[in-house]
Amino acid sequence: TVSQQQRTLSDQVVRLTEMIRQNQELHERVRGAAARTAALNERFLRRLSAELHDGPAQEISLALLRLDHLAALAGASERDESEKTEIERELEVIQGSLRRSLKEVRATSSGLLLPHLGALTVDQTLEHVVRGHQRRTGLAAEIVQHDLPTQAPLATKIALYRIIQEALNNAWRHAEGAAPTVTVSGCDGRLLIEVADPGPGFDPSLAEGSETHLGLVSMRERAESLGGQFHIDSAPGRGTRAIATLPLGNTGGPDA
Repeated sequence: TVSQQQRTLSDQVVRLTEMIRQNQELHERVRGAAARTAALNERFLRRLSAELHDGPAQEISLALLRLDHLAALAGASERDESEKTEIERELEVIQGSLRRSLKEVRATSSGLLLPHLGALTVDQTLEHVVRGHQRRTGLAAEIVQHDLPTQAPLATKIALYRIIQEALNNAWRHAEGAAPTVTVSGCDGRLLIEVADPGPGFDPSLAEGSETHLGLVSMRERAESLGGQFHIDSAPGRGTRAIATLPLGNTGGPDA
């Protein structure tokens, strides 16, 4: 009986070991698929950025040039003074709207365009996203880093870039001009990311599932698709911290 029980137990251990191996293999395949999807998504965004720049942005620029010409003609034409003033006022409104639209299109195009991160170190990737945000918005952010590795898988660097970019954009929109702090540390095979601002804060539970907070959903999905984590620490009156962890080990995706 004891021998039979030992054989049964041994068979169960073998089957359990095989199941663990298969589960681990499946987990790695899922992470690899997520990493490849992230790289494919960035190629799509790069193409979309180019199309925005070469399409709508060029058309708006042309419209502004033509309006400038019309404004000059309206100012030189022989019309009643009140009529000229009304035309000029309307042209100014149209020109202002188009200039704002052009600025938004260019900012969107620039934000979609991801630099080639394969050759950049983790430190350079961090510097690139923070300084790029400062150039676009004029809002400076402090960078704090501890024990950063020199390199990381490409999928991890993409997630690092996009999570910080979105968190900084949120701080710019909602923190009432307060300067955020970006802290990135390397610890136990992970990157620890925190983007904090001393703005008005909000109730994170109200943002769950909201269609107006797609950026939070995007940051969470980017982190979790690589086996990491993401959460928001905030409350009305005490600022906001966007916190993420990303794996530094092999994500199963392309590394260049």
